[in-house]
Amino acid sequence: MNHSLRITPVEFGTPDFTTFLDLPWKLHGHEPNWVPTMLRLQQKDFLNPKKGPFFEFGEAQYFLAWRGDTPVGRLSAHVNRNYDAFHGPDTGFFGFFVCQDDAEAAAALIDTAAAWVKARGKTRLLGPLGFGIYDEVGVLIDRYELPPAVMQVFNPPYYPALLEGTGLAKSIDWKGFRGLPTEEMREVAQRRLNEALEKTNLTFRKPSPAEVLKRVEEVRLIFNETWKRNWGHVPFTPKQFKAVLTELRPMLRTRFMRAFYDEQDRLAAFIITIPDINYAIKDANGRLNLMGLFKLIKAAWFSPVKNVRTIIMGVKEEYQGQSLHHAFIAATYLQLLDTPSLEWWDCSLIVETNIPMIRAMRAYKAPMGQTWRIYEKAL
Repeated sequence: MNHSLRITPVEFGTPDFTTFLDLPWKLHGHEPNWVPTMLRLQQKDFLNPKKGPFFEFGEAQYFLAWRGDTPVGRLSAHVNRNYDAFHGPDTGFFGFFVCQDDAEAAAALIDTAAAWVKARGKTRLLGPLGFGIYDEVGVLIDRYELPPAVMQVFNPPYYPALLEGTGLAKSIDWKGFRGLPTEEMREVAQRRLNEALEKTNLTFRKPSPAEVLKRVEEVRLIFNETWKRNWGHVPFTPKQFKAVLTELRPMLRTRFMRAFYDEQDRLAAFIITIPDINYAIKDANGRLNLMGLFKLIKAAWFSPVKNVRTIIMGVKEEYQGQSLHHAFIAATYLQLLDTPSLEWWDCSLIVETNIPMIRAMRAYKAPMGQTWRIYEKAL
């Protein structure tokens, strides 16, 4: 029997919020390739209006879809004052979308989010996004046979049609590249690295995790400067960026990071590649109990590196156009060639309009990985 559908608002700290938090595990925990983008405790803090950095400048409402007493879907509706200041005040968002293959439930959730943002003066609905383009991004639309890298979204193949059935249409795609560096490209990578280094007077070295954390404000400012023209970019606040690096801290390894410095030892550019610990997150079932913590620490610090993800890069504006990004890609490529346990390298996410970066990856014959789509509709 098909129970009647209802949508209910969810307040943080209530039993329904626990249901909201646990729903991805309930609906998708059986999927072989599904891994949560955050540990359960991390997501709880992230969504907490009293703790989450987003709530310094944003407002959100959570919703659940029910069939009788059974939860069948969830999402957030949110508005972002920093986005408004950077891109204009017309856009509201939905995110943290999870739904079983139920067209009526999906449509009701999207309609509810649309009504919520419209009541706050918005004329466009955009998503799914966590609370921004550097959180959970989009819906996976291809290559479902590939497991997600750490902090990447994975969803069942029915999601795109489910969302398109609600009247949403493509807004933008984000790309990933995934493959294994090949020995035949070693000479090319070394030559490109040498050429890039010969063109600059900057010092090139491997920073330690402690140095990256010490220079967190330099890293934040360079990141914001680098990506200010990127689609959907909203500058990180200090609290947001500190939270990001705190999350990355256990995965930072000196040999997978590179940086350029000027004559005063100021940071000029950086790239961070991290070990992929998704297999340990899946083994721990996203929960940070004692055994889960042991598995995560072992994967992050001690186990041979099987997979990596290049996750963040920045070049100070005055040094852009000097091929520093080519030096970073070449140096990372060479490092990974000398990592015998490696099975694949993921470089993501790159917005489809970032043609220079896509060309740079293709120059190394990097295979295309997966694609994540963000949708929109007028209200």
